Amino acid sequence: MESIKKIIIASISENGIIGNQNKMVWKIPDEIEHFRLTTIDNYILMGRKTFESIGKVLPNRTSLVLSKTKTGNSKNLYYFDEISKVFSFLKENSIPKVYIIGGEAVFLQTIGFADELILSFVKGIYSGDKVFPMNKLDDFELISSEGNTQFIINKFVKKRQISRKMK
Repeated sequence: MESIKKIIIASISENGIIGNQNKMVWKIPDEIEHFRLTTIDNYILMGRKTFESIGKVLPNRTSLVLSKTKTGNSKNLYYFDEISKVFSFLKENSIPKVYIIGGEAVFLQTIGFADELILSFVKGIYSGDKVFPMNKLDDFELISSEGNTQFIINKFVKKRQISRKMK
């Protein structure tokens, strides 16, 4: 089996903010629909605080939650205390890809081995206490960009993947 494709998907303000006090700072229906359509029928990985801010298992997705304190798996919800255990679980179950949806600590922990990024850049400057690791974008190559008046979706791949495909 090929390795598991790890895709970070995030909504980010122009100044790098992804949240404030465990909540999204904006609610843009088209951006939320983009997230839903992209992640539906897939596995999503998040931290405990992100899961608690969502408040439930998202429909038609399997939630993988990193937590040092929570346990008790249920339908479409699995808790893990280490990132390596998440990827072992995915590999053992032949899951081809996982969407990493946040929050800040999970993005910091996973961006180094992410294969792709799908980043919705929300137009505007926002205040918040959670940021995306923008300094890591240099490791990725922009492959597409589309948007509207409220946000732009940029898709990136790890630079090493581009050079491999060109050979």
